[in-house]
Parts: sequence; C-alpha cells; structure tokens
Amino acid sequence: MAKLTGEHPLAKDERGNLKYHIGTVFLTDNSIIAGKGTHNLQKFMHIGEINDQRKKQGLHELGTREEASLLENTVDLIMQENTVFIRPEPEKMELAFRADELLQEIVPKYKIKFLGVLDSKVRKAVKQRGELWRINALPKTTEEMIKAISNSKVAISDRKMYYYNMRTGTRYLTFDEFSKLGQLSQNEINQFIYEIIHFSRSENKQGNPELDFFMAPQISYKDFIENDFCSAKENFFNAVKPDFRQDDYDNPEWRKAMFSELIKGNEQDFAKTAELSEESLLGLCPEFYMHIEWLPGAKIDERRAVILDSIFGNNDDESRKICNEKAKGFISNFLREYSQVEYINIGKIVESLAKRKKMPGRREVYIAEIKIPEKEKEIVKMIRFQKWDVIVHLEQGKDTPTACREAEDYTEYVHDRHSGCKQLGIKVPPIRTKKINENYKGQSIRSTYFERDYIYGIATDKISSPKYQNKEYSLKLAGLLGKAAALNCIIGRGDNGDVLFDDGDEVVIEDSSGMPIEIMLADLTGSFHNYKTASLENFAKEYAEPVNKRAKHLANAEEFAEIYVKNFAEKFKDVQNEYRVRKKAFDFLFSDRKYDPNGSFAYRWEQVLKRLAMTNADELAEEIRKNLTGGEK
Repeated sequence: MAKLTGEHPLAKDERGNLKYHIGTVFLTDNSIIAGKGTHNLQKFMHIGEINDQRKKQGLHELGTREEASLLENTVDLIMQENTVFIRPEPEKMELAFRADELLQEIVPKYKIKFLGVLDSKVRKAVKQRGELWRINALPKTTEEMIKAISNSKVAISDRKMYYYNMRTGTRYLTFDEFSKLGQLSQNEINQFIYEIIHFSRSENKQGNPELDFFMAPQISYKDFIENDFCSAKENFFNAVKPDFRQDDYDNPEWRKAMFSELIKGNEQDFAKTAELSEESLLGLCPEFYMHIEWLPGAKIDERRAVILDSIFGNNDDESRKICNEKAKGFISNFLREYSQVEYINIGKIVESLAKRKKMPGRREVYIAEIKIPEKEKEIVKMIRFQKWDVIVHLEQGKDTPTACREAEDYTEYVHDRHSGCKQLGIKVPPIRTKKINENYKGQSIRSTYFERDYIYGIATDKISSPKYQNKEYSLKLAGLLGKAAALNCIIGRGDNGDVLFDDGDEVVIEDSSGMPIEIMLADLTGSFHNYKTASLENFAKEYAEPVNKRAKHLANAEEFAEIYVKNFAEKFKDVQNEYRVRKKAFDFLFSDRKYDPNGSFAYRWEQVLKRLAMTNADELAEEIRKNLTGGEK
C-alpha cells in the first residue's frame, strides 16, 4: 500500500498553482514524496528521516548497502498542472511500472503519464501494455508550445525561476530570470547565488547537470563565485545574444530555442523528435504526425489472456471520457481474427487529413497497430465508420427497423462501389466489413465499419517540393497522376457537383529507390456521385488543376503538363476499349441489384458506362489542355 509522506503530489496553493514540481517514489518502503529541491535532495532527506526513526527505535542507521539498495529502487516524478509524469530508466522499466501502480492508489490513472518514450526500450515496454495513450504528447500548436514552456517553470527552494527539462532533469536559468534577482535584498541574492553555484556544479543520476545557463555555454559557476551580483549579471548579459536576453514567449526565436532545450534528451535533439514519433516508427506518412490520439488498448499476458487497460473499469467522468468504448469493440474483433496477439493499440485520427470541406454523415476514422508473434513489425489497419449507418438514420428520426434496413442497403452500396472501381481498373485496397455494439439512447446498436490495410505511401497532395525538383520523379508522377485522373473522371468522383481528386485520398506508392510506381485510391468517398452530368468536358478545369497547382514547384512544368494530359487520354481510351470488348460483362455486373433512377448503384453504373462509351477522349484531353496555366483560351 502506498504511503504518502507529506502532501499530495498534485497539491495546490491558495492561488490554485501546484505547490511542488518534484517527487520521488521509494519502492523499498512504498513511500511517495513531493517537495522542494531536487530528486537527489529528496532521496537523501528521506534516508535521513529513516535513520532518525531507526534511532528512536533503538536501531542502527542504514548501512552503505542498505542505502544503495534504497536509492536503486527509486523512481523520479515530475508534476505539471494536473499530471504526474514518471521518468523511467530504460533498463529498469519494472520499477517504473511498480511506481505507476503505487501512484494509482492516490492519483487517477488518467493523470499519470510516462516520459522518455522516445527511448526504444521505454516505448516498447509501454506499447506492450497497450498504453500508447499514456505517452506524453508534444505540443501541436504555438499556443500549446507557449503553455508547455510556462508550465516548465520550477523552483529549487522558493523562487520559480528555472525552466525544467523533465526528461534530462536539467533546469535552465535565463539571463532575464537572473537579472530579476536584483530586486531582492542582498541576503536573498546571496542565498540564490549559492543555490546557482551549488547546483550548476552538480549532476543528477542521469549524468546531466542539475542547472545550466540558457544560451550561454561559456558561463559557469565560476562567474558567480568570483564576482559580485552586478559583475556576474554583466558577464551573463554579454554571453547571451540580444534575442535571448528577455524571456519573450511571443518571440519565435526565443520560444523555439527554449522549447528545444526543454524536450531534448540525452541522445536525441529537437529535430529528431518527429522522426521518432509512433506515427513515424510505424512507417506512416508524415501527414499523420501529431494527428493521432492514442486510446486505452489491451495487452496480452504470458497466459495469452486479454488484459484490457484498467482505466476501462473506472467510473469517474474523466476516465470515461478517455475510454473509447469503440476501441474495446475493435480490440474484440481483432482478437477473434488473430489467434495470437502480443498487444493492440488503437488511435483516433483527430481531424481529417484531406483538404476538403466537412461532409455529412459519420466520418470517424481510427488506426490500429496489432503485434502478432510471427511478424517482426506491427500490422497497421485503417478503420472508417460507415457514412450512413444506423445511428445516423436514427438521428434523422427514422424508426429502428427502417434505420437498420437502410444502413444495410448502404453497406451493400459501398461494396458495389468498391467492385465497380476495381472493374474499371482503379487500384483500391481490399476492405472488410465489421460491426461493433454501440449504445444509442439506451438501446444497443450494431454499427458498421470498414477496415483495410494501411497503404504505405504519400498522399498526392502532400508530396514535398524537393521531390518535384527531381525530373525523373516528377515526370513519372505526371504519368501516374494523369492515369489516375482519367479513372477518377470516369467514375464521377465528387460531392455536390464538385470534383474530388488529388486532395488526400490518392496515395503514391514508391519503389525502393524512392521513385513513384503507382497510385492507389485509399478512400472511395464520392465515387459515382457525379453520374448525371452528360459531358465530362464540364470538369476539364478541375482536372487541369493538379497540373496548375504544381507548376510553381516544377523545373519542367510544360513537360509535366504534356505527360499528364497524354496519359489521361491514353488511360481513358484503354478503359473505353476494355468496356467495348467486354461490354456484356460490364453491363450485367450489377443486374441483380435494385434499379432505381433516383440513385441506386445499378442505375449509377449504367449512366457512368453510357457516358464512358460516348465521350471523345481526345476532345476531353484537349479541353483540359486549354485550362492549363498558359494554355490556349
């Protein structure tokens, strides 16, 4: 059982601020301490208190080995706002998890997170517990970055004047904070000078300085021993560049430099943090970085028993908010599919990565990583809820039987749409239909979602500018993009009359040398939407846009444009010829489906094929060419 020595780690003062930012868990006697100073000070003070108690009991003080054992079995804590952060030692993860269990006796689990997850050993240990959601996420916006810097301010004794790197344990003293000491009495100044000298000469157990000087590498404790306050201040001033002499959170240069110091570790710097994110380690394209909210998952113990994250059993509002019941449903389905699983982590895509306006219907998207013993890397799956599902229809006021029937009809429509795309030669990933239980106003609803393998590639609209400077790459891409555009045009992919293309759903697959080899359509949203428009030439301007918007990035814009249009026309003709040769096979593919001019898939399919047959591909291509920047008007 946890023994709280002193105040609660998240105790607040009368102004609502945290009283303490440093804490320590002593696993030898299950003590949890929060207080001033440094972790080393807390540890030696605790040893002193133990020895005092032993003296009162007539016992000898702890011996050298006993003290060493006590210190070996400690775990550092850092508190910020409403969160306790555990700083694990990669080689001693079992200690961190024991400390976590003790902390949960006095602190809700959702308020406890792990630091050091950029270390592969720490990350692996956390992942295997199905607890990626407990990783301390980096700020995503300027506002969040400013807040993180502000929250890092800590005191050693009584004055919060240091910026604290939670991972390395180093506190940074800025010139601005040091100069403010001049407002104090001489006695107070002397106390803080002593504090600065002592801790700038000390190292923590990680081998990092307890205190360092921000943007002043040539400053050391000697500048404070050998000089009075005014001389030390002058030396500090001269050692720091003008942009860093004032703690200005709105100054981008100061903010970036400080934030870099606060998140760097022993072996990684700020520039590498994105490379080591979970999204990057899974091989996901950069657009996913910082866009995944990892949720409570599940681990599998040595008996192959499924252990759902313990937070699922908590009844408080905050825990319920973090627990996503859908994640539980996904996990259950994966466990039925795979006979052996090591761990499963589920993440929610926090916002659409496609550059388009918000569309109606259900749009939730999730990602899952599943580790099975026989595979070295995790299996990555994308999960997308059915757009028009039972709950959506119920929200529209329909009765349950009607809602269920219409949802099933739409499931069939999605699969027919998928088959239609494949029939016309579009590269689409296989999809699987699955269901989970959801509670809707007291009734259990079976909700449908579609699952597919993650496509390892780059969305066409997210390709970086430097790639376009490579002529071989850009010309190969032009050909692939032209072919994909022709197929997209044939199926009338759009929304409310607008064309949907090259806005996040088309994924470029590259070979081992980094050259583009094919384009896959990852999401079929809007396919067969524009089936009523008789002439595809009405969309010529939209299909010229993929070339026009890239022109400024291209060293060979005219050649790119010509290859794009040429491949567009050739691919269009290829599909036309395929249809003419196997007309009956195409025409009767969906003949057993409901035929309704109001928009059934069988009717849409018929209209799309009629339009395909009557379109003059050369005239359509010429119309696109006229809409190219600099093209004939």
